[in-house]
Amino acid sequence: MSIKTPIRTGTLVEQAHCLRVRKQDGPHLDGLGLRPATFACTRAASGDVLLPCSHMVFATPSPRPNLEYRVDQELQVVRFYAARDIAVDEVLTLRTIQNRVTKSPIAAGTGGGAG
Repeated sequence: MSIKTPIRTGTLVEQAHCLRVRKQDGPHLDGLGLRPATFACTRAASGDVLLPCSHMVFATPSPRPNLEYRVDQELQVVRFYAARDIAVDEVLTLRTIQNRVTKSPIAAGTGGGAG
């Protein structure tokens, strides 16, 4: 996915509302291939995860991303911000890190983490 207008560093690119998925429903995420897009609910010992309702979680992985994310667990939203200036037609990217739930490599944000 590429952008059509320049974006300045720190600009909110998208706010994604999340679905809270109970731990016991986790196998359904695996069956749909959605587990890598989840964020652990670190404030709850329940093992629940947050699944953003956004295409942004499938941004292109990069070791030098132009996006970062911040999770607001109270409001159950993930906000994606420009980590640096982003030029027209540049592909939106997120850092590749380990999924906080499955420990498998995935594309995810850089800032704020799951806290």
